[in-house]
Amino acid sequence: MRKSIDGLCAVVEDQLHMDPRRSALYLFCGKRCDRIKALLWEPDGFVLLYKRMEVQGRFRWPRNQLEVKQLT
Repeated sequence: MRKSIDGLCAVVEDQLHMDPRRSALYLFCGKRCDRIKALLWEPDGFVLLYKRMEVQGRFRWPRNQLEVKQLT
């Protein structure tokens, strides 16, 4: 969870083979699944959101391709 906007854009381009400037929301999760970052492109620049769970709990994160869901 150390990457900022430029680092996350590089992950989207290099590992996902996608354009970070297209109309999509990219979510990134930490190892403990208690923090997420969201990267979103708007016409005037990127938005980076960060959420950390303060209560005991974790985000449910897909562990393989079959668990991946498309958000609408």
